[in-house]
Amino acid sequence: MKRKHIFGMVLVLMLLFSFVTGCNKADNKDDQEKTAAAPRSIVISSGEWQGADIAQTNNSFATQYLIADSLLNYETDGSMTSNVAKSYNVSPDGLTVTIEMPDDLRFHDGTSVTPNDVKFSIEHVIKVSPFASDFAAVKSVEVSGNNVIVSLSTPSTTFLFNLGSNLMPILKAAESSGKTKEQLLWGATIYGAYYVDEYVAGDHVTLKKNPYYKTYNQHVINKGPMNIETITVRFIKDTFANVQGMLSGEIANVEGLSADVKAQLADNADIVTEWESQPNVTRFEMNNDFELFKDPDIRLAMMLLIDREQTKVYSNGNYEPVYAYSVAGMSDYSSSAEEYFKAKYVNDAKRGLQILSDKGWNDSDGDGFLDSNGKKFEFTLSFNSDALKNLAECLQIQFKEQGIKMNINYIDFGSFKNLYKSDKHEAAISVFSWGDTAGTLPYIVRDQNIFDFNAYDKILQEAITTADKDKRIAGYTKAQEMLMDSRCNLPLVRVNSLLVYNKKLLPNFRVLNNIPYFNDVQ
Repeated sequence: MKRKHIFGMVLVLMLLFSFVTGCNKADNKDDQEKTAAAPRSIVISSGEWQGADIAQTNNSFATQYLIADSLLNYETDGSMTSNVAKSYNVSPDGLTVTIEMPDDLRFHDGTSVTPNDVKFSIEHVIKVSPFASDFAAVKSVEVSGNNVIVSLSTPSTTFLFNLGSNLMPILKAAESSGKTKEQLLWGATIYGAYYVDEYVAGDHVTLKKNPYYKTYNQHVINKGPMNIETITVRFIKDTFANVQGMLSGEIANVEGLSADVKAQLADNADIVTEWESQPNVTRFEMNNDFELFKDPDIRLAMMLLIDREQTKVYSNGNYEPVYAYSVAGMSDYSSSAEEYFKAKYVNDAKRGLQILSDKGWNDSDGDGFLDSNGKKFEFTLSFNSDALKNLAECLQIQFKEQGIKMNINYIDFGSFKNLYKSDKHEAAISVFSWGDTAGTLPYIVRDQNIFDFNAYDKILQEAITTADKDKRIAGYTKAQEMLMDSRCNLPLVRVNSLLVYNKKLLPNFRVLNNIPYFNDVQ
């Protein structure tokens, strides 16, 4: 789901969807026990995990919800409901959050999950998380009976939203307090439907079910252990291997496949391929230190030349146009920023080409590309996700039609991250997926030199720390307009996730409120 300087979330994180788990519904107790005891294993393909202690990582994948249940469940209407926690309450002034924990949860080793474990876990996240600033409002965490009481210095929707994320896993305090960060990364005992039994770097993790698992998620009918005994999560990067694994029946589910494989899987009656819409925004970023994009008018022309509707057609529904950084489905969403962007920066190719012509860019040699003083209008677009490949190709086609030569540079996660650190990128597209506006806007600016970042951050902090929703939205809108006016970082599309699974291997696989479930749902 997130965030700060994330290079390919999602969700996570880039194409994030949550796996909330339980057992299949049985007609009677004997059948249910028989089902739960039946040995069964499946293989799932995922992006490579950075660790089991997700608190330390800067992204998470859907599969990691299998080992780390969130305290609360985020609903599409913006409300929070029970999940691991039995209930929660926020005081009228927004400064006290009370989390009620049940007394019947147990880790996979049989020990009880206690309010002290939750207290330890919140404090652990504050110490080790790359997103610790999301918890900056936390003054203290106390335990009273079954309740965990969190005192805040200011109201914080971001803190609440994080309680619905696996980026705040529940660790076993008694065991974890004596371990280093490095030991906890793969050795923490965490509450979830599964636990890590084996980890092979770069290849896979083997998960074993928690025989004591229980959830309070309101969408789950059967709230006990999974009937799948073992899940092997393989880190398969190759699209061809993933497709062949699905076709052969070896793989039950794949995260993050791109649109172009949909047709390859269409003839197999056992394989379901569906679009799932998650709150995310892919941005087109121009480096204003790159010679071609130093001129803000040139960047304006580029913005006007992009046809978002064409990307939707080109991708057969994989991409949906967006016009702001906070979009429908996110907390504190408002259409005001979208209306601002549409009025100033959208779909005016004629004007864009005129700006370029006024700046001296014309096709003087008749080769189909604009040039100025003997130099072509040429740049390289970098990206690091297979899900963005079609988008890059679509932009390449669009720009070519307008006389602009755009090269494509598809690189791995580490190289992409280093490219930004070195500030040598010319342009890039990247996706940021997170359902909380307050947890998105502070982190989508990689290059703080594109505008007055301190002013931007001040506006956001004032909005984030107010309990007044109208004031929050007004602040978020103002911040988005400021970012748009930098003409460097612009919203482009929402990437729809291609949900791919084998219905024979996962007969009870369901999706509700954009969350896939292995078990029965209401």
